[in-house]
This record gives sequence, structure tokens and C-alpha cells, in this order.
Amino acid sequence: MRIKKFIINLILGFVPSAATRKDLRNKWLYTHNSNNIKFEDKIKNNLNNNSIVVISPNNKKSYNVVIKGLNINFNGQNSSVIIHEPINMYNCNFRIGQNSCVEICASPYEIHNLSISATNNSKVFIGENFSCRGCKIENHDEANLNVKIGNDCMFSYGIHFRVSDGHSLFDTNNKEIINKPKTGINVGEHVWIGMNSIILKDVNIADNVVIGACSLVNKSFVENYTEIAGSPAKIVKRNVNWDRRNTDRYVS
Repeated sequence: MRIKKFIINLILGFVPSAATRKDLRNKWLYTHNSNNIKFEDKIKNNLNNNSIVVISPNNKKSYNVVIKGLNINFNGQNSSVIIHEPINMYNCNFRIGQNSCVEICASPYEIHNLSISATNNSKVFIGENFSCRGCKIENHDEANLNVKIGNDCMFSYGIHFRVSDGHSLFDTNNKEIINKPKTGINVGEHVWIGMNSIILKDVNIADNVVIGACSLVNKSFVENYTEIAGSPAKIVKRNVNWDRRNTDRYVS
């Protein structure tokens, strides 16, 4: 097996396209396992009518391939995970249920410890140039809810998205539910979320917003160029924006 890997890698060194090299390596190196079962068939059997799609920069699609740094567990059927390259994932875990989709767009930045649960006809979409050090998106309790994160967002450690409460709150007079989620969570473009912040159900965040560390965001904020912070969060500063470069490197 080591000799086979060496020969394949040697040959692939002459292929200029990284996407082509990846496809050929998957095809040649993993064509058969020790039981003479095709590798791609083994994956399909475990997928149970679900799909993993990797889209290269030139829009070429590869199906049902292993994604480095990402573990995917399908618990239902007719669901998909769509990953756009380039992507740099580390210790990420997805749990996907019935008729659901998780899509992550390309990013040159590192994505660490991203945990996503999406079940019951739900969707999670993350735009381009996303980065995080640790984020949990829980979208598994209620059906038909979506999470959308816009382009160029930066998340710190310990970020937690709760798309629903997970339990029922009802009026004692008429027994009607009073905490049913309506839409999901929508985060605009170029949003920085500080460490250990919690985003709750039905929250919309505008573009160009900073969410301070340890904030509890339980309502929507539609004003751009603001900093929000606190528990519950409120606007603490206006006419502000942020940059990925630290203060020593920032040049206006």
C-alpha cells in the first residue's frame, strides 16, 4: 500500500490542477478496500440516499468524497452537505437528519470546531470567507427552520446558535404555545461575534456589526455599523466597523 501511494503521488505531481489531483487520488488510491468492495460504493451504502458534494473553484463537482477535518453523520434520508473549495476545516462535525441541507462556501481562513445539527427539513448556509475558532449551530428541535450566515463573518470561541428553545412554553389560561420559533436565525455580512456569545431563535443581525464577548442576543438588530453587547444585548456604540487585521497591522 505504501508503494502504491508513493507511485500515485509521484504521477500526480505532474498534474497542474489541485482539484484534478484530488479527484484522481480518490479514484486511484481508494478504488478497492481490503474486501474488494469499491470505495465509492461503500460510501454510497452508508449515505442512505444522502449526498456529499464538493465544488471546486472551477465549478467542478465531486460526489461522496472524504473531506479533511470534517466528520458527517447522516441520521435520515434525502439530505445533502455541499462544500465549496478551497476550505480549511479542523475538528468539525455535522449531524444531518431528514430532508436537510448544510452548505458552506469557499474560504481562505481556518474553520475550527464547527458543530452543526440540521434535521427535519432545515437548512444551514454559511457564506464566503467565513472563519471561526469554535461554533455550535443547533437546528434540530423544530422543523422547517433555517440558519443563514453572510459573507466575510468571523466567529471567535464558544459561539452558540439556538434556533429554537427545545422545550415548550405555554399560556396557563388557554394552553397555547407562546415560544414557537417562526423563521430561524439570519446573520448579515461582515459580522464579528465575540467569544462565548449566544444567538437565540428568530434573531436577525444587520451587516457590519460587532457582537461583544459573552453577549446574549435574543432580539433582532437591523442597524448597520453598530456594536452590540450585554445580556440581553443592546447597542453600545454606533458608527463602527471592524477589520481582520489587529491594531498593529491595520492601515486605514
